[in-house]
This record gives sequence, structure tokens and C-alpha cells, in this order.
Amino acid sequence: MKSAFTSAVVIAAFLLGVMPMECEGADDKFPALGDAHHTDKSYRLVWQEEFTGTKLDRKKWVAVDDPKIGQYGHGNGESQAYLDAEGDTFFVRDGRLTLIAHHAPKAKYPLRDKPYGKFKHNIDHQ
Repeated sequence: MKSAFTSAVVIAAFLLGVMPMECEGADDKFPALGDAHHTDKSYRLVWQEEFTGTKLDRKKWVAVDDPKIGQYGHGNGESQAYLDAEGDTFFVRDGRLTLIAHHAPKAKYPLRDKPYGKFKHNIDHQ
């Protein structure tokens, strides 16, 4: 028991001595939290959105309209609907886009599958 306690103290002392050396300068490698402007030349900004104003910029953002994943499409097998209802499902304020999810367990989704029209069945009577 005494040996296990001594070993634990030695390991803890070693780790406490090593950790500051490993962490030294770590903040220099990564930008500060919330800083979107990197000074490292290896980064290349390809797109950004500042969310200025109070409306979503529809030149940059498009509602999901793919029938496989779009409104009532359930392309991934989940019971969910993607709605393009600004104010009810999302809004822009103070430079942020906020998405709102609504739980609706008894919601009815029309036509989960494509209708293919009438069908005929021929039965042979012998």
C-alpha cells in the first residue's frame, strides 16, 4: 500500500513538472477563441459570412430544396422537415444566424413517398 502511494506521488510530481513545458507557447500556435482572422500564411479564407443586418442574405444562403433531403423529403430516414420560415425556424441578429428546432411529435407530413398514380392488376380466371 505504501509503495502504491509513493508511486502515485512520484508520477503526479513528474506530470506536474512536464505539463508546463509541453504547454509553453501553445497559445502562439492557435488563434484566440472567436478570432476568425489568421495571420499564418498557410490559411486561405475561401468564404465567410458576417450576418450583417436583420435578414438572411439570400445571395449566399439558399433554402434546402433537394427532394431527397428537402421539405418533407426525409432523405436520411429521419422524421423531420426542413422549413424555410424566416423568424419561425431561424433569424439573424447581432451578427449571428440562430437556428430554431421545433419538436412536433404528432405532426403529419404529407406524401412521404412519390405518388405513382393508379395501378391495375390482371387476374386470370380459369
